[in-house]
Parts: sequence; structure tokens; C-alpha cells
Amino acid sequence: MSIRQNSHLVMLVTILFILASCGGGSDSAEPTIAPEPTLTIEERRAFAFGSIENPMRMLLRPVVAVEDAVKVIFAETYAIPLEDIHSADIVEDVFDVTDDLAGVITTIETQFEIVVDRSQFTELGSVSDIVDYIQDEIGNVVEAQLFTRTGITFEIVRVDRHAEALQGLCDSGTGILSIAWLNGVGYTAAEAQGCGLPALQIATGANGYNQGLLLDIPEPEPIVEVTPEATAELTPEATAEATSEEIESADVTETPIPTETPVPTETITPEETPEVEITPEATVEFVETVLNLQFTTEGLILVNGALGTQNIDALRGRTFCRLGIDDFYTWLVPTLYMESRNIDPQRDLDETIDYNNLISLVRAVQDGDCTATGISSDTYAQLSAEYPELVEELSVSSTRIAFPYPILVYPVELDLGVRLNLDEQIVALGSDESSPLRWLLGHDEIVAFEAERFIVFDAFIETIGFDFAELGN
Repeated sequence: MSIRQNSHLVMLVTILFILASCGGGSDSAEPTIAPEPTLTIEERRAFAFGSIENPMRMLLRPVVAVEDAVKVIFAETYAIPLEDIHSADIVEDVFDVTDDLAGVITTIETQFEIVVDRSQFTELGSVSDIVDYIQDEIGNVVEAQLFTRTGITFEIVRVDRHAEALQGLCDSGTGILSIAWLNGVGYTAAEAQGCGLPALQIATGANGYNQGLLLDIPEPEPIVEVTPEATAELTPEATAEATSEEIESADVTETPIPTETPVPTETITPEETPEVEITPEATVEFVETVLNLQFTTEGLILVNGALGTQNIDALRGRTFCRLGIDDFYTWLVPTLYMESRNIDPQRDLDETIDYNNLISLVRAVQDGDCTATGISSDTYAQLSAEYPELVEELSVSSTRIAFPYPILVYPVELDLGVRLNLDEQIVALGSDESSPLRWLLGHDEIVAFEAERFIVFDAFIETIGFDFAELGN
């Protein structure tokens, strides 16, 4: 097996790991909550999909909207600075619970429009447990609303990674039908495997898609974990020349490059960058906006400005940092970019370091502890607004592609009539400003999927040369 083939195999495994974050009804009808299914997965298969015994599953990775709100509730209720509240906090150790969380529960019921089981709620150990509980209760309300609208019994299933949603979607042929919200790579894999049909998509307004990466303020000293992935002895090579193969954005103003900041690893003297003529076909808008809605966010690579180049070829033999092997924008997207430039992330990087939060990660790039990291353009904009000092000495790589916001993909086993009805009812439900679905998906609108929006993204994926049909097999 050649080095190139081995690189593809590693990438396929990495992507799989990350992927694996009836009739209509009336709005005025009172939702009827169906009983929770009690049968095992094997027992469900004996019943028709969409029945109480075998509900249709909607697989999704919730956004952090609930987590954001819960932290604010605790901060305001107990007069604690918001930056001191973290998901892993144990409630009884951090907060004054002498009131049995009565004030918190009342606020939660009002804000999320759910009914809290107080005996169950007070047994929850951490802030993260409370977030999970609220998301499940919101899911129950969404299930009831979908049942009222469609006559189909739904089960909202939270997943930690898009891989789980992809697997559930592709397993629909076994008798447990699942519709799934997938990221761009996930929907590409579903289509390649012939198990999914893209139908709807999340769209956001001018503020972009908040993944909540800036919520937790870091400790003074970041905790890092070195991952033993690069074992080959390397001969560092760095190319400072830009090439016409790079896909550049016309709408990004690069941060001025400092000249006195220490180079993060080995010193490189960049060559003078020649003028490059970019054709319209190779130009990607920084944010795609149609009728004030955007459907994508670009994957960026932030580079220590002292490196003196925006060409990702300069990453060879240098240190790359990320939030973890399963993080989409800080690792998977940069890995795709590196693969497109014939850089093997496992062999050609000097070191890969994991950081526990985004602020510590970006600060490490700024300080020169890391050469680069990945980030979405939405998060970069939020970072620039809230922590402008962190990006003053950083440069944005010239390679950037717009990645789709989550796409709702139906299994091929689902009848056309059911799909069309679901399209109509989910769009209507999602467009309601008071819809609880917003707490889970974080959307401004849910719109029909249009492949034309992602021509550049699809072309980029094709250039990498992966067989996405292998994912999940």
C-alpha cells in the first residue's frame, strides 16, 4: 500500500470516528404526547414504523443553546460570575442548594416551557446532567408536536457525533427508520452509500451558527494532552509561495503580520509571494448569503503570523493544535485541507497537541506554542468580537471552503408521500418563533435543501479522492 493510500485510509477512519458532533395536522390542535416506547430495538421491528411500538427516530446533535441558558440561569439565581460556571460542575458542590433548586426549576420551566419532575431533577448531579434532562424534555414536546402535525410517532434521539446519526440513518433498512441531521461530510457519505436523501437544511441570519465554543473561559494555565500520532522521522519542509491551486476568499481582510513575534517552531524565512491570478471559479465567498440567510460557514486555519505565509504547505514538520481528534473544525476540516495538498497529518506534522477549550487553543497559536489550528468562520467572527486581542497576531490560511450547516437527510426506505409531508410540517414547525425545536437545532429558518448552494464544497470533496461509500461499511 502506498503512502498516499495509507493516508486515505487514515483519513477514512478519522472521518468515520467524527461522523460516528401520513396526514397533516393543525397548529391549533393540543399536542398529545405518545407513551414512551418500552420495546427493545429488536422487538420494535415487528411493528410498522411511526407507530407507538416503533416510532420514527429523528437523530440530531443538539447545539449549545440550552447549555448557554442553563449557565445564565445559575449565574443569575446564585449571583455567580458566568465564567465560573462549567458543564462539569457538580451542583451540590458549587451552588447553594438549600432551596432544593426551587428558583432554578421555576425559571427553567418558564424559559423552556416544560414541566420539570422535581424529584427527578434534584437527583441530577452536574450542570451537564441538567442540560441533558432539559434537552430530553424539549425533545418530548417536539415529539408531541410532530405527532399532532403528521400522525407519526417520533422519538428524538440526541447523539454526540454525526457518525451515530449517519449509522442510524443507514440502518433504516433493518426496520427502525431514522431521519438524521448531518453535517456536510455526513450527508456526502450518506449519498455515496446510497442510504440517504437530503431534504431540508438549517439556515441562519447574520450572526451565524453559534456552536458555543467560547462559553467556558479557560484556566490561567491551559491543560494540554500530547497525542502520540506522528511517529515517523521527518525532514521538515515549508513552502512559503502561494499557488493558483489555493482557493482564496475575496472577502477576508487579513490581519497584518507582525515581524518581531518569535516563530513557533523552527525558523522559516518565507520567500516573496508572487502575484497569483485567481479565476472566478476558484473564488469562494467568505459567507454565502441569500435573502439575508446563510447556509454555510467556512473552515479556516489560523496560523501564527510570524510564520510569514498563509500557505498550508508550511505546516509540514510543525506543531498543529486542536480540541480533539473528534472535533470537526479544529481537526477534521484542517485534515481535509492538508490531504488536498498531499500533506499526511499522521506523518508530515511534527506534533499534534489537544487543548481543552478554544480560548486556550487560540492563545497557544498566538504565543507560538502551536503553529496553527482550525476554526469555523462563524466562531472566528465571534472570537474577533469578544476577544479581539487574541487574533491580532494571527493570519488566516489561503485555503478555505464553505461547509454546510446541518442537513436533514431521509432514509431511502421512506415513501415519497411521507417525505413531502414531513418537509412541509418540519419547515412549518421550525419557522415558528416559539418552536422548541430551535433549542435543539439553533436555526433561524429551516429551508429546502438545494444542491446548487454547495457546488464548490462538492467539488472540493471530489478533489480529495475519498470513497465516501466506504464510510460506515
